[in-house]
Amino acid sequence: MAAVMTALGDHGYTPVNCGHIPSPAVALYGFTQNIPSMMVTGSHIPDDRNGIKFNLPTGEILKVDELAIHRQSVSLPEDKFNNTGTLTGLVEVPNVSNDAHDLYVDRFVNFFPPACLSGKTIGLYEHSSVSRDCLKLILERLGASVISLGRSDQFISVDTEAIRPEDIQLAKDWAIEFDFDCIISTDGDGDRP
Repeated sequence: MAAVMTALGDHGYTPVNCGHIPSPAVALYGFTQNIPSMMVTGSHIPDDRNGIKFNLPTGEILKVDELAIHRQSVSLPEDKFNNTGTLTGLVEVPNVSNDAHDLYVDRFVNFFPPACLSGKTIGLYEHSSVSRDCLKLILERLGASVISLGRSDQFISVDTEAIRPEDIQLAKDWAIEFDFDCIISTDGDGDRP
């Protein structure tokens, strides 16, 4: 985040810090504000790495856009990074704006009928996903009783296209322990259920 915010500031832009929210929430905010957006995320890659997801004001970056990005030549000022590649100097990170979070939550809550999940008990496998708090709020506002499961402050790589055997076992154990109507989760950055 510090490197992204430094680059934006160096080019005269003012970043908006959306906090720890799902990638689709960041994208939705950018689309509605007609501004580009970026999500710094590890999603489901190893925990010693980060990636960045870019969005144009009009939609996601596509493969054709990626090709154009790769063709660019970028020079980095030597004084911005030390010999290990770490950003030098302190970066003032703006306070978190809740606008993107609220827009995302309201989008779901306002789409479905009020209390449509009333009487339902839902297990929410939170792990380290940035979507966990938004999901819980959405489900509760729709009337569900939500039980949080497996919350972790340490990154857990959950790839919804290659679910780990330990996650399958956790779901089986929770299904036996609780009387859920369903168990839900997402990957780390909340763009895959």
